[in-house]
Amino acid sequence: MAAQICHPETRVIAFCGDGGFHATSQELETLVRYSLPVVIVVLSDSAFGLIKYYQNRNSSEPQRHLTELGPVDFTLLANANGVSATKILDIADFPDALEKAFQTHQPHLIEIPVKYDYNFLQLIA
Repeated sequence: MAAQICHPETRVIAFCGDGGFHATSQELETLVRYSLPVVIVVLSDSAFGLIKYYQNRNSSEPQRHLTELGPVDFTLLANANGVSATKILDIADFPDALEKAFQTHQPHLIEIPVKYDYNFLQLIA
């Protein structure tokens, strides 16, 4: 938001994981109240990914009960706060969705469901 306020002529985009976005989603209302045309991209895997990574660095057993989230439809959350939203299921649609979001000159959320195909233990071996 500060980047948009300081540079109103600049396109501002924020990339967030869904876990981190949960901690700040109330700011959707602030974007609407101040008419800040920030585009938020939420990469959704229903987990606190960074926490999951660090908790699993030294363990052979994932601690899913501490790091995984229930499913959330972030487009509905955005709409509930007065923010338009798009969910894309094919990454090839991202450039077009991003351009359309910027053309609205309003806050907009783009949700992208993701699935990470890696084994934490192999990353640190």
